[in-house]
Amino acid sequence: MNRTYILLIVFLLLAGLTGWYFYQGTPDKSSLLREERTFKVEPEEIGKIFLADRYGTNTTLERSTNGYWVVNGQYRAYDNAVDNLLDAVSRVEMNYKPPAAAVPNMVKSLSTQGLKVEIYNRSEKKVMAYYLGGTTQDERGTFIIREGFDQPYIAHIPGWSGNLRARFDLTGDQWRDKAVFRAEMDEIEEVAVEYPQQKSQSFRIQRDGRDWKVVPFYDITPVINRPEQEGAVETYITEFESIFAETFQNSNPQRDSLSNQLPFCSIHLKKRNGDLQEAHFFPRYPKAILNPDTGIPEPTGDVVERFSVLTKGGDFMVVQEVVFRKLFRPYSFFFQ
Repeated sequence: MNRTYILLIVFLLLAGLTGWYFYQGTPDKSSLLREERTFKVEPEEIGKIFLADRYGTNTTLERSTNGYWVVNGQYRAYDNAVDNLLDAVSRVEMNYKPPAAAVPNMVKSLSTQGLKVEIYNRSEKKVMAYYLGGTTQDERGTFIIREGFDQPYIAHIPGWSGNLRARFDLTGDQWRDKAVFRAEMDEIEEVAVEYPQQKSQSFRIQRDGRDWKVVPFYDITPVINRPEQEGAVETYITEFESIFAETFQNSNPQRDSLSNQLPFCSIHLKKRNGDLQEAHFFPRYPKAILNPDTGIPEPTGDVVERFSVLTKGGDFMVVQEVVFRKLFRPYSFFFQ
């Protein structure tokens, strides 16, 4: 083999090694393309979701060891809201790449209105991050861009039509669990129901070994000695497993004035571990309606459809009478 052939072989080997080196050190373009177009994460992997809008509102949702989610390290999260969010992050896909002419407006929307989404696994490692912007004109697609990439896309959830961002863009109390009372029968030590204007109908249900006993709330109330209605106490206690408000109204200016008023009913629930749950109910009477003939406001009756509620934790909530009427039992209800 002459010298020329030897040099040619050496040159080809060096060129091959150089190409291999740079190929190994440079990410495959197709891999990068797949990465920037991938957004979904399996819900079982997720331990934490962080959401931040451009107005400084941040929300952190974390999976607790008790099986439910916690908002901002303080409150139990609203199951339905979390389920909708997890469904979205596990199914969101790129629908299509927008035309080049649409990209500037999309980038502007993402930079001014973008909602940042960071998803962490159960080991607190960030596994996904992207920004959600505005929607397409038909509101069937949502602007989206992966963190660290320049190309925005139109995202959607296959088989579902609607504004994807609405599942992410909740704030404050909208993320919170609306349960006024939540306690299993085995957890309850006592339930006390007080009617300040009907003292004789106020009562306490107290654990008595494996059974329950019903006694007056006030010492001055005569004890009812009739036999108890079979199963009435147990049925009543199970109503406290989970009973929900319609909404929070913590910004309602009436909350301060209500604290100085006499409630229709106060319910105190004591758990066996010492935890207390407490709610005070104030009727919300219908507003007077203006009579078109006389121009004078006239009452619409005394039918109460909702109550304002102040809880032990300081929350101001609104509940429906049709939901909570089963808790407003009189002392005599439990006896034959």
